Amino acid sequence: MIDLGLPDGSGHEIHETIARKGNPPPVIFVSANDQAESAVRVLQAGAVAYVVKRPEYLKQLRNAVVKLVSTGTDEQGLARPRAEPGDGEAARYALLGGSRQIREVRSRIRRCAKSDATVLITGETGTGKELVARAIHAAGSSAAAGSSADAPFIAVNCAAITGSLFESELFGSTRGAFTGATCDREGLFAAAGRGTIFLDEIGELPLDAQAKLLRVLEDKSYRRVGDTREIRSHARVVIATNRDLQEEVEAGTFRRDLYYRLDVMGIDVPPLREHLGDLPMLVEHFLAAEARDYGRRRVSEPAMDQLRVHSWPGNVRELRHTITRTLLWTDATEIQRFDLRDGGGQKAPSHNRRGLSWTEVAASLREHAGRLQPTAEALEVSVRTLQRRMRELGMKLRDFR
Repeated sequence: MIDLGLPDGSGHEIHETIARKGNPPPVIFVSANDQAESAVRVLQAGAVAYVVKRPEYLKQLRNAVVKLVSTGTDEQGLARPRAEPGDGEAARYALLGGSRQIREVRSRIRRCAKSDATVLITGETGTGKELVARAIHAAGSSAAAGSSADAPFIAVNCAAITGSLFESELFGSTRGAFTGATCDREGLFAAAGRGTIFLDEIGELPLDAQAKLLRVLEDKSYRRVGDTREIRSHARVVIATNRDLQEEVEAGTFRRDLYYRLDVMGIDVPPLREHLGDLPMLVEHFLAAEARDYGRRRVSEPAMDQLRVHSWPGNVRELRHTITRTLLWTDATEIQRFDLRDGGGQKAPSHNRRGLSWTEVAASLREHAGRLQPTAEALEVSVRTLQRRMRELGMKLRDFR
């Protein structure tokens, strides 16, 4: 456990020294600094938890330590996935947030990283499915599979490959196999080696291409187009889709046998509207990522409230684009509600169909000392609706009692 502020230096310096050692121990930061930017920095550097010195913080600290010691897992998501060689954006592999949903995703990433089994990642557009795939790749290697996080990560957009090209692109081809094949060509499975091949938008594959994919998943082997030799694949296969594959199976557009082959190890990435409590940390992270180009900025509380009540149909991707566009449109050091721009360059909506804003709920909860019934009556909603909205906003009753 390390404090940020120390008499003769900073906790960051000690953490950097520890991180350079072989097999470093997990590090928990403890600080009175409640700025999300500080939490983002230490978590990106590999710390496993960031505990703010608030009332009853010792309970939170004790829980984090007990969980680490007893299960080997952490409260905020074990070692941050590192970047590929030459990639300066290690932060894009980090799943930021302390919500239950994001902790569950990180837990599943760790489990999936220990196996060579095919992983199916589902979720709406913009939730970060490729980020999860890269995190699985970077999280470590499986002794059984012999894979390595230093090996290549090959991303393939299945929607961009026509059915006739799918086989040659993924498996390669021999000279003369078809018109224009003037030399032997290595496919993407071979290029991945012992790394990871990520097949995005698998639901876009035509049925004949699905049959060829099923074979390599079943047998771990394939043939180049025009070749009779079997080639062994050592790559980890991670697949993603924003479609409901079970519905696609019933509609006859997705092979049932392939669906059952994929439905073994799954990770469902939640939409942003289901873990809005993580939104302030994500905003701080995106602001920090743009600081080099736009300088250090911050978001005012009214502006943050407005972000909290947007429905975010484009999820985290939409949030990042909103922050970037806002920085382009305003030079203000503190971003106000009227500065915010949505994905179309227009003012972001101040409310959505869910109605209650963070400010409204928080003010009423404070007024009624965290009691649900009088708060719900004051807001003219049912207790169940209030509880659901509090979950969406990441609010806890104990913070208002």
